[in-house]
Amino acid sequence: MTRIVSLVAATLAAFCLCFLPARAQNGTASRAWVSGHGADASGCGAPPNPCRTFQYVLNNIVAPSGEIDVLDPAGYGAMTISHAVSIVNDGVGTAGVLAPSGGAGVAISAGSNEAVTLRGLTIDGAGVGVNGIQFASGGALTVQNSVIRHVTGAGVSFAPNAASVLIIADTLVADNGQHGISVQPAGSNAVKFDFNRVQASGNNFAGFGIFGNSNSGTVTGTADNCVSYGNATGYMVSTSGQPTTLSLFNSVASNNGGQGLNAFGAGGVIRLAHSMVTGNFGAGWFIGGGGAIDTYSDNYIDGNGANSGSLTPINRQ
Repeated sequence: MTRIVSLVAATLAAFCLCFLPARAQNGTASRAWVSGHGADASGCGAPPNPCRTFQYVLNNIVAPSGEIDVLDPAGYGAMTISHAVSIVNDGVGTAGVLAPSGGAGVAISAGSNEAVTLRGLTIDGAGVGVNGIQFASGGALTVQNSVIRHVTGAGVSFAPNAASVLIIADTLVADNGQHGISVQPAGSNAVKFDFNRVQASGNNFAGFGIFGNSNSGTVTGTADNCVSYGNATGYMVSTSGQPTTLSLFNSVASNNGGQGLNAFGAGGVIRLAHSMVTGNFGAGWFIGGGGAIDTYSDNYIDGNGANSGSLTPINRQ
């Protein structure tokens, strides 16, 4: 009889385990959750027992290429990311990341083939954090539906040491001490980027700054349906060597303190199509050092300060 009871108990226990939420530790879970009501402790991560901070989950729970989901609005702390991951807030409210004094809200140093996705985050430097997102290495970074502001440096500092891709969509970068977005490779490989429905405003340097140098690879990308408003410069492309190109489509540069468009250095090119450049106090455009601004002649440019250099007309195909 004792043996029968034991067998029944073991069977019931196995049956119940099938219906318990998966709880993986030591970085083996494919998905984990965080909540303002959670706690960072061994075994956290499933909705009945969520973790509290992004960093704890990154270090202890979620596996490379896994996903961290936000259950409710809260501050979830600054983080350092060293492997592929998706961090997702799909509209539950503010998922806050406070950049520490002298540091970054999100610091990324991932592997060369690893992709990081950040969606629905509010990253704030409170006037003391240096960068909102600081990207040093990784195969790709995607930022969606986010707000990045009040840092002393760049809202997004994208400086990969190898070939990489930056994609930013439906995001605001505002009131930062330097560039709203800075793309400036630290390595010699090609870097690509795409900005879609991104607004940069109130940044002390360029809203969008794209930089090449004699040691970098080519730097090329697009900005469509973007707005650069009230920055020191609207869109800046500058290089001291390698071809560096920004193609603007359906975008706006307005009421910037300096130039709406700035192309500097041989190989530095801005291509302009169906866009507006207006109300920029310094100039609508500045071209220097062998740079170029190509226009498809379907743009709206007026009401700016005195321009420097001549636009280059190009034909639509």
